[in-house]
Amino acid sequence: MLVVLFGVIFFIMVSWLCWLVFFLRFVMSFILGGLLRVVKVFEGTDSEYYMDGYLVSNLDLAKRVNKDDWDFLFLVDGKERGGKSVFAQQIGLYVYPDLSVDDIAFSPKDFERKVRLSKPNSCVIYDEAYGGLSSRNFMSWINKSLVKMLTEIGFKNLFIIIVLPSFFDLDKYVALWRSRALFHIYTSDNLERGFFGAYNDESKKKLYLFGKKFYDYGVISPDFRGRFTNHYVVPEKDYKAKKKEASDKAINTSAFTESELDDALFQKVMGNDKLTHNDRMKALGIPEATYFRKLRVWKSENY
Repeated sequence: MLVVLFGVIFFIMVSWLCWLVFFLRFVMSFILGGLLRVVKVFEGTDSEYYMDGYLVSNLDLAKRVNKDDWDFLFLVDGKERGGKSVFAQQIGLYVYPDLSVDDIAFSPKDFERKVRLSKPNSCVIYDEAYGGLSSRNFMSWINKSLVKMLTEIGFKNLFIIIVLPSFFDLDKYVALWRSRALFHIYTSDNLERGFFGAYNDESKKKLYLFGKKFYDYGVISPDFRGRFTNHYVVPEKDYKAKKKEASDKAINTSAFTESELDDALFQKVMGNDKLTHNDRMKALGIPEATYFRKLRVWKSENY
């Protein structure tokens, strides 16, 4: 009887010990895995900062194939003041170590100019300078500039990083077929900054197709999540001064003609696939002949 009792006790102790070892291994692998994912880049230089290890490995791959006649268009989106610009600058510097504040554009025209003047295999960042409701008003120009410059971007094998409020506001061609990856920036429940979700080409397409209607980022899980630090890789004062200047100019000057505003409204209406031609003509308030003339021009520029 005692032998049986001791045998049962021994079995229970061994079982608990095995579970304890398994639990400790799981905890240690989780902790060490998190630590191993943190990589210090540009170590020993003034540009030193930390990046997510999975992110670094993917950017390393992009840098290698970029030399084989490939360009890369990365999208960075998220709510205002969430850290989008800082994150975009960090990946920009990693893929192009000579990145400076002069490689950051704050308006579509400035973006086009910087792309034309850029060196092959370099990086240009388009950082939306318009907050709140103004951002949506300027998305038509952003989309138009991107489509217009894609040929030159491909010819020069550039790294292009677009910072914008929402990935879902982009034209379908750019969002689905021309961009390589999406980095969605978000905060924790207590509004702590420094989190991102990364979507590869396939995941990004599914997110756009299934999430666009309600701007729902929860319909598709990112391929991986990570963290980033609040570290500016270009002089922070210079960056903020240029961004403020661009924002003030957009608000305080009549830089856009009535014709340009009409074009922007036309772009916005054409972006809604559910509208019929009659619906669009009513929304725009233009006659049939004018509508179809503008439609022919729009198709020639976008397809």
